[in-house]
Amino acid sequence: MRMLIAAALLCVCVLIGNSKAGALRKRKRTLSAMEEDIRRLAEQMELQPMPLGTLLARFQPHTEAFWEVFRAKLSGEAPVAELWQEALAEAVQARNGFELLSEDETAILVDFGMGLGGGGIAAQNANAALACKRLSGRITALETELAKKGKLLESLGVLMGLALALLVI
Repeated sequence: MRMLIAAALLCVCVLIGNSKAGALRKRKRTLSAMEEDIRRLAEQMELQPMPLGTLLARFQPHTEAFWEVFRAKLSGEAPVAELWQEALAEAVQARNGFELLSEDETAILVDFGMGLGGGGIAAQNANAALACKRLSGRITALETELAKKGKLLESLGVLMGLALALLVI
């Protein structure tokens, strides 16, 4: 019976360590996907100037769940920046990676949304370039954090599980 409990404790601790490291990886993937989507959207806006709703209907994003919500909201009368913030809030509630973002990372996306839909093509490109630059900086910082903390969290899970298993035995 003790061996079974020890094995269960080991598995639980390993799972916890891996889930914490996995959350960092998912956060990085979400930011990378949004950076790529913003970059591609800016390119499409420059190449094919058209209303944002029409452009998004043809857009194939990496973070489809967010863009689908935003595209659906664009049919409303509210300003684009407000609709962007509502879509971000819904993405956080949908638990598809956006809930893991820090306040700074969310602020970068909010700032991009505030400049979306206003001004000319040059202003839109500058807004997208700034957002991509800021996101790229956060992604680099996350890669560094993941290199340091990812292995540490996984190792801590294994070591904690082994320690608890030995205490039980």
